Amino acid sequence: MTRTHGLSTTPTYSSWKMMVQRCTNPSAVNFAYYGGRGITVCERWRNSVEAFFEDMGERPEGTSLDRIDNDRGYEPGNCRWTNRNQQQRNSRNSKLTQADVDWIRSRPGLTQREMARRLGISGPQVSRILSGKKWASR
Repeated sequence: MTRTHGLSTTPTYSSWKMMVQRCTNPSAVNFAYYGGRGITVCERWRNSVEAFFEDMGERPEGTSLDRIDNDRGYEPGNCRWTNRNQQQRNSRNSKLTQADVDWIRSRPGLTQREMARRLGISGPQVSRILSGKKWASR
């Protein structure tokens, strides 16, 4: 008889499954921003939703999985359940400095894609900075 974990219909399982996908599946929509840039899932979590649940607990309503240090992987001690506002404040895009923005605006002879790659942000983020929709001019 096969024993199941009983988590497959829970929000916690959904978060675990998406975490593993974006870090390990090159066909996943956001792979380039996770697995494609070296973000990994620790072996304990990658291989076991039960271990993930044991370490993280049940996902509280209105929250999602967040990495405290965006340059490190998904692992105990670097993850938390948090709301959308906290997650946006912790995103790589919010960590640009004014010097980064000034560099983008100087248009250093690079494509927007190349500027984004060098700063570790998305192409649309560069576009929003150049258009003044993000980081209003000083």
